[in-house]
Amino acid sequence: MSDRPTPDDFRGKVFRDREHIGDWRVEKVNDDGESYDVAIFSGAEARERAIRYADREYAAFDEIELEPYKRSTEDQIAAELSELWSALQAIREAVEELAPPSSVPNGEYLGPEPMREAEAIVRGIHAIAARSPAAIS
Repeated sequence: MSDRPTPDDFRGKVFRDREHIGDWRVEKVNDDGESYDVAIFSGAEARERAIRYADREYAAFDEIELEPYKRSTEDQIAAELSELWSALQAIREAVEELAPPSSVPNGEYLGPEPMREAEAIVRGIHAIAARSPAAIS
């Protein structure tokens, strides 16, 4: 399967803005297949003006409908982050149980960065893998 644009991708697209209610957008992939032309229309008759623009600039265009963005609330994001931290903690506890002593750096000193926590857990996994299979059972 090719990642290159299809001929249909090079047609202009007219659609309702997914974030700003009442705005309309015209977008078109340029001939290089990598850059885009974008025009945004707001206010009275935004849709009609977007269509006139697309017709004038590109002649061939499609009016399409896209689903609005589904934004998470701050409470939803906080709940998801809390769940992710709980999952990392559960993984850490399992790795600490199987890894040789002191092979997993102490979480108290790592700070709240998930990447540092993941790196500590990976060190523990490497220590477990380095042990002989007989020592794990």
